[in-house]
Amino acid sequence: MIAVHVAGVDDWAWRKGSNYGTIIVDLERREVVDVLADRSASTTASWFKDHPGVEVVSRDRAGLYAEAARQGAPQARQVADRFHLLQNFRETVERQLGGYEAPIRDSRIGASGNQAASPLPIRLDCSSDAVAQTRLIRRERQAVRQQLFVEIRALFEGGSSIGEIARKLGLGRRRVERWVRRIDLPDRNTMASTPSNPAYFGVLLERRWAEGITKVRHLFAEIGHHGYTGSFSHLARFLAPWHEEDARRFLDAMRERFEAFALTLHPDKTRLIEFGRHAADRRAQRGLGRPETFNFLGFTYICGRSRRGRFQLQRKTRRDRMRATLQEIKVELRRRMHQPIREQGSWLRQVVTGHFGYYAVPTNARALSAFRHYVTDLWRRTLRRRSQKDGSTWARMTRLADAWLPAPRILHPWPDPRFALAHPR
Repeated sequence: MIAVHVAGVDDWAWRKGSNYGTIIVDLERREVVDVLADRSASTTASWFKDHPGVEVVSRDRAGLYAEAARQGAPQARQVADRFHLLQNFRETVERQLGGYEAPIRDSRIGASGNQAASPLPIRLDCSSDAVAQTRLIRRERQAVRQQLFVEIRALFEGGSSIGEIARKLGLGRRRVERWVRRIDLPDRNTMASTPSNPAYFGVLLERRWAEGITKVRHLFAEIGHHGYTGSFSHLARFLAPWHEEDARRFLDAMRERFEAFALTLHPDKTRLIEFGRHAADRRAQRGLGRPETFNFLGFTYICGRSRRGRFQLQRKTRRDRMRATLQEIKVELRRRMHQPIREQGSWLRQVVTGHFGYYAVPTNARALSAFRHYVTDLWRRTLRRRSQKDGSTWARMTRLADAWLPAPRILHPWPDPRFALAHPR
């Protein structure tokens, strides 16, 4: 296998708009090295782990490949390729000039020294970097409009006609006609926020966010008392960038804290994933698959759907935990193989009851039924090994399972009622 030192990583479409994979190129030899089946951080990180000689990773702006490089090749330096640098520059220019009606020429008044250049706006201190960047862009645009208005007024008072001003500054006559009649700069013709828009309560939300109140339901109730008439989902979408920025900042701070003590975070157990109510829709818009899952306290957490099609946080028994438990039961049944069926059934009842006592949560019914079925099958195989003439058929095992093993059923309530019972308000 040829060692790869400079790897270029990007996504490509198996089928455009439907199924995407990952292509990896050796930028030194300009050859395609590998094509991965999907576009996920875990798969790409596994490839990097199999190629420890990678020193430089050239990638796009997506956080997916950045996380994969951090997990699989922490020694490599991450750089942006020329295409995405130019794309970043183009989008920045479009964002800065997108609100103008026509290209703006150089200032005529600034050249003569009569008008001092307007100072650059100061970046606001905001709890969310995304909100601060938006405000900064708005203030920069407002400063440029103010300078343009001053130029128009100065040219008009100097004796220039409306047509001459429009030709000199590259503006439309209607705009010049409107502005020469005014003493101050008119407000932009934008729709004002209404109580149905979370932006209407932006100051209150920023203050509560800075105080540590980041739960959407708490903020929803807070602005509801102040007259908010919008929906819960609208507020959740509005706050989604704030949550993502806080998560990235927390992960970076925790990684730096561990490095201070010569410790590292496990890449599979501590990672940043897109998860939640709107994760599936956002990933579908970008051509990605289902949201990633994560394991915690013996369960696999999944972004699922209820029977009515609504978002539902689903919990399933971890596959590796179930396999390990069944393997232990198999070994113990072999040891108890010649015991009476009554003793075997009594022991299996205790094991299955204990398993259900922990894993019998909502949305986990299928895993419970599967666990009981596998235990019954292991019991059947053990009984058949006791004698070559044993007649333990499935009909008999079904009767034994119904007599000794508890039926699978949900024992725990949904998290919200349980939390409300333990922490009454």
